[in-house]
Amino acid sequence: MATPSSYTLSSSQTRTGIQRCRKTDKHKHVCEKSMTLLIGLYYLYHKSPKQKKALQRAFVMMDFKASIMPTRIGGTRWLPHLDRSLSAFFKGYRALVYKLQTSSHDNAKAEGFAKLATDGFLILYLLQLKVIQNDKLFFSSLILIYMYL
Repeated sequence: MATPSSYTLSSSQTRTGIQRCRKTDKHKHVCEKSMTLLIGLYYLYHKSPKQKKALQRAFVMMDFKASIMPTRIGGTRWLPHLDRSLSAFFKGYRALVYKLQTSSHDNAKAEGFAKLATDGFLILYLLQLKVIQNDKLFFSSLILIYMYL
């Protein structure tokens, strides 16, 4: 049975609440897709020496100074891992996307990751996450410095 207070909600309040839920669900969906991409890239190149060698050749072909492999994002130190993973993703973006698009003919996983890596909204979300991540690391280092002064 509904409580009497639930009847006092106006339709505009209900609409606003539903819109808020949709926004958070949309954010959750983009967050899940971004984590799927970063974790999937790490395992795709970590567990397959053939894929890893092909990615290294793509870095050489595109005249990168060093091959930047995707890194893991989980673990107990997840903030630095996430920062390192985002840095590696954006530094090697051209070679990663090229390799994913060329290997998508043979590998269904690579095709899915190629679609995710070229999704504009997902890239914008990852860029915003990188900016927020840098701010958090900066402020946490300031707090640590202040604590030890």
